[in-house]
Amino acid sequence: MSVPVNTNASAYIFQVAYGNTSNLQDFVKGIFIEQTTDRPQDIEEVPFWGKSYTWRVVYRDKSGRVAGNSGFYHFSTGMLPYADTTQNGLIIVKQATDHKDLLVLIDRSLVIYDMKGKPIWYMPDIPEIKKRDINVRDFKATADGTFTMLIQDQAIEVDYNGKIVWKAPDDGKVSGLKTEGYHHEFTKLSNGHYMVAGAELVKKRIPGAVSDYFADGDASVIQGDDGSYYKQFTCGTLIEYDKSGNVVWLWKTAEHYNDEDFFWPKNMLTKPFDGNPYLNGFDFDEVHKLIYVSYKSTNRILKISYPGGEVLNTYGKKGNQNYFYGQHACRVNPRTNELYLYNNNHNDFLPVSASQLDAQGYLTSHIVKYKQPPGANNDLIKNWDVGLRLLEDKKAFQLSVRGGSISILDDDCVLVNAGTLNLLLLIDKEKQKIWEAVPYTTENNKRVPLLPYRCSYMHRKDIEKFLFRN
Repeated sequence: MSVPVNTNASAYIFQVAYGNTSNLQDFVKGIFIEQTTDRPQDIEEVPFWGKSYTWRVVYRDKSGRVAGNSGFYHFSTGMLPYADTTQNGLIIVKQATDHKDLLVLIDRSLVIYDMKGKPIWYMPDIPEIKKRDINVRDFKATADGTFTMLIQDQAIEVDYNGKIVWKAPDDGKVSGLKTEGYHHEFTKLSNGHYMVAGAELVKKRIPGAVSDYFADGDASVIQGDDGSYYKQFTCGTLIEYDKSGNVVWLWKTAEHYNDEDFFWPKNMLTKPFDGNPYLNGFDFDEVHKLIYVSYKSTNRILKISYPGGEVLNTYGKKGNQNYFYGQHACRVNPRTNELYLYNNNHNDFLPVSASQLDAQGYLTSHIVKYKQPPGANNDLIKNWDVGLRLLEDKKAFQLSVRGGSISILDDDCVLVNAGTLNLLLLIDKEKQKIWEAVPYTTENNKRVPLLPYRCSYMHRKDIEKFLFRN
């Protein structure tokens, strides 16, 4: 709520009442918010969706006397099923004792919740959102008072009211195809540019006998005019756009992967494996000019320089085992140089290794924090890990097979979305789970897991720049 500056006022009293009324007596009876401030704007939270409200501002001068009022204004709150807690919401399993100002953004439903599970905002329906499902991803707040997200392979930025303020061109200038195939991660940078993951198709010559890598009759293997055999891969790209949609920087996985990354001998696998280096996340450490790129399919993370693009390190392999398996998020804490992963711990094409089990021998997804080694040494140093075991049952399937995310808070706590485990957590530096929530939706009048792809956060105090954005 905001009114023009009143030069005779030293205090502004914002009053909000139930209902749509222009009758003073009815308004006074219905007042449930009365907030005094020295500014001509205020943010208050009303209790109900789908209701009408009336508000006004009473002015007081320096002596404390009433100096008039603004007259009545009216508004109503909308209602869509995504914010209707009878249909969608969060079940709070463990209440937080601190971080009460934290707000959690859920990408599949495009709803913002407080730590008690109350929906405080939802994305209005706009033409670009054909359906709120698994293809609505990476919903994040920006420092400019807007939101970015991926919707049905489009990368868009919207304001608080759902108006599109920027949209990636998706013209295939990098991929060489009709579209760029945007996926997984879309971030607005501090310079006002945008970085997004894309994809291209790359044909690679098989570096040996086809039978060493592929089953007989594999239709994806094609013989070229030169007599050699080839395989087509979907390879990740990173694209940086300026505000006008011009490509100002790009990076292609295919230019940095070698044959060993693309082709895995089938005798080391439990089933046929498609080694597409289709990246599933990145994190740009703008302070140190480094980008970390995650590849779930090959259990790798590349550390690259910016803007040079050189691969400075490759993390993941440790002897004949890996540090992590099927990871779906990588985040770097620039304050500590620690690498955080949401380790799905799932690769069904490789035999289960000892490094995937916790101290009690359970195979579960983990949150892992590593200290990065100096230079090109790729021997990560594990600081701690937190298992997401849900049951004391070694036979129970307790792995996330898709999705997941990590966000690092200013106090180094981490907000986690556990992917297909359908669990949201806040974990402190001592590895304690200090907040837990289960997102749900409804099908046939029954609650079922929502399975958000990622989640992110903002602080309640930041809402002002979204509401009063110029």
